[in-house]
Amino acid sequence: MGTLIRSAAFVSLLIAVSANAQIAPRRHAIGWPFPLPSCAPGIVTYASEIDDFALAGPDIYFADSADVIWRVPKVGGASPVRLVRAPGIVLWMKAEDSRLYFAAVSGELTADIYSMPIGGDSFVTVASGLLTPVAFRTDSQFIYALSIGTPSGEDFLSDGSVKRVAKTSGTVQTLVSGLSFPLDLVVRGNSIYYGETGIAAGNTSAGLRRIAADGSGAPVKLFDSGPIISIAVDDTNAYFVVAKLGIGLVDIDRMPLSGGAVTPMVTDLDFADGLTIQRGNLYYVAEINESPSIDAISLAGGAPRTVKAVETWESRLEFDECLVYYATDARIERAAP
Repeated sequence: MGTLIRSAAFVSLLIAVSANAQIAPRRHAIGWPFPLPSCAPGIVTYASEIDDFALAGPDIYFADSADVIWRVPKVGGASPVRLVRAPGIVLWMKAEDSRLYFAAVSGELTADIYSMPIGGDSFVTVASGLLTPVAFRTDSQFIYALSIGTPSGEDFLSDGSVKRVAKTSGTVQTLVSGLSFPLDLVVRGNSIYYGETGIAAGNTSAGLRRIAADGSGAPVKLFDSGPIISIAVDDTNAYFVVAKLGIGLVDIDRMPLSGGAVTPMVTDLDFADGLTIQRGNLYYVAEINESPSIDAISLAGGAPRTVKAVETWESRLEFDECLVYYATDARIERAAP
């Protein structure tokens, strides 16, 4: 199945589930393995089909398939502690500022953003009624949400957008709109980078764009030659997954933020997502010849390497000083990067 079709199917599934008031019973399997030595790979906790997770200091926070948010030591060896039940399916989590931020499905096509103290047992609403959000990012003051747009029959309207709201709540500001089925965004300094796929009804705009973080000025087109799936940015370059239409494969490319030539880094993957920059490397989840893995490649280029041959349940990768953390369909695990 092509990458864009997978993404559209996933979004459609979320919408269908959120609209159904009679949700079938979900599996709820939580347990704990033996404690892990410092910086040793292994299983952190057993948790079936989690919604999302976030690493914060010595702990991992995760939302299970019953929408309950838990805390567990990142070294394992202890039963997860139940914190709170989210109002709906958890789409995203982020731990920073001594708080846990999360987004949960709130309606047929909408999600709300919430905030709670790290380790707390109650939450407050930051923003409500965000339309079809598929990606969230933060900076020191704001939470940014990317909407893919409004479903219309078998298509989506070309009304995707980037919005932001203060972490302390307030007015939701639209930074850019009229986007064609965007799938990812990154906040870096005073800029936001986002990608369009060009598959919304009546709008074939596809590529990598940049706007000011406060929404001022016009969007800048950095790359205009294909649908963008995932993005990472450092001080010098943008890295992105681009779909190769017609052949069902994707590449990972690099280009200077100042503009210029695009350099292919990894080519002809079945799938790639979750681009994350750490320790001078670009990490990502991939599928090659139907074999899933977590891979890495030096930011300077060279040959990619396999970090862990594993099928991840989601594309999130979290890092501490010595390990990478990821989720499978049954566990949260960690591996040497």
